[in-house]
Amino acid sequence: MEDLKLARNKLLEENLSLVFIKNRELLFSSTEKGIKGLLYAIKTCGENLKGASMADRIVGRAAALLALYSGITALYSRIISESAIKILYTAGIIPEYDIKVPVVLNLARTSPCPLEEKSRAFGSPQEAYDKLSLSIK
Repeated sequence: MEDLKLARNKLLEENLSLVFIKNRELLFSSTEKGIKGLLYAIKTCGENLKGASMADRIVGRAAALLALYSGITALYSRIISESAIKILYTAGIIPEYDIKVPVVLNLARTSPCPLEEKSRAFGSPQEAYDKLSLSIK
């Protein structure tokens, strides 16, 4: 749990959007919005993320599936959706969070985030990564 505390503190103190810490070492951090940083972390760090703690500003359904794909063992989020909590709980991860919302909204806050909607069709973390990783180069 020390790694999760370190990840949370780094996220908040440095105004980052994503942090991965494992064995008290920073593996990855990002200021990217959305899931771009998470996809890039998986692509660049790969297997090294297994067993890491992750802190993220906003975790919706798509981010929860990608977090599971990365192999994390702990997660903190400032804002998390109800569906993300269910996905994580099912995998045995009890997330820490500040605010629970019914659904993550788009940037204009007028409707659900497009990735929240798209990720409803994904049946597994593997499928989520396979489909969403096509959006990064």
